[in-house]
Parts: sequence; structure tokens; C-alpha cells
Amino acid sequence: MDINRIIAALPGIGGLQLDRMRRNAERLKSDGSPDQQAAAARLLCAIDAQGGSTAGHRERRSRTDRVAEAFRQMPPSETDLRVLLALLDNPGATSAALSRAIGWKGESWQQHFARMCEARAAWLCPPLPSERNAPVDVAALVAGFDPATGGYELTPEAVAGLARVGLSARDRIVA
Repeated sequence: MDINRIIAALPGIGGLQLDRMRRNAERLKSDGSPDQQAAAARLLCAIDAQGGSTAGHRERRSRTDRVAEAFRQMPPSETDLRVLLALLDNPGATSAALSRAIGWKGESWQQHFARMCEARAAWLCPPLPSERNAPVDVAALVAGFDPATGGYELTPEAVAGLARVGLSARDRIVA
């Protein structure tokens, strides 16, 4: 399945076909291979970004609610926790500095952060018309990048959403 071609064709699709695509993507997101799950998450994000479906699948929620839901529905792995805690504990740090903070080399932090956010795209992508952009940079919904300093910082909404699931600076997930 070439997900980019499918997403590019979405503006011409509507009604029952869009609902069917959503159901198939939701099935693959839970039962598919890792590649199928990632593609399904991207497709669900794109469907929501263009207006959802005739069923109006997603209610309008704040970004804080979406972040909390994303990490409730797909709890962070140990590596995800390290990546998130590095950013929470070092706001404004560069990707190289965040990588060093967790014992990695180069820009590994940035690559994992982007993959972690993309895996949660179905929950993170904005359903509100004022936030719809195509394509959606899922990681930018969670953290901002300052081109002047090269630093990253979680958005206030992401900090609040992560706190709702027990994750905050210098803390660990609370069960």
C-alpha cells in the first residue's frame, strides 16, 4: 500500500468510501504489521485533518486532551520515556544535547522523537479546523523548535497532557 498516494487522493473521496477507509485503517492500526500500523496512523491523521468522515468520528478535543489520550492509548516504551524525560528535563536543548543526555550519539534523539510522535498520529492530529494543515508535522504538535538556537521545547499543551498521564520533569510514570 503506497500510503502517500492514498493520502494524496483523499480530497476526492467522501462518504461511505471514506468511512470504509477509516475502518480498514483502524483495523490495521491495531492488528497490522508495524509498517501497516504506521501507515494506518498516518492515514487516520490525514482523514481527520481533511474533515473526518460522514460519521464525524472524532469529537473536538484540545491539544492537551489529545496528548494525554495518545500516551494513554499507546503507553510510552522505556526508550520513549527516556526521550520524553530528556526533553522535559532539558527544555531548549539541541537534538545533539538531548541525545547525549540519554547516552546516544549524533541526532538520534530527534529521529526517535519524530517516530514516537508519528506512531501516535491518530490521537495527536488536530481535528479542529483552525489547526488543520496538510501535511501535518505530528512532532511539531508536541514540541516546538527554535531555529535561532536549534533547541527543542515541549509545547505547554504537551507538558499538561503528559502530566495527566503521570509524566513531568524529573518524574517518572506513575502507575
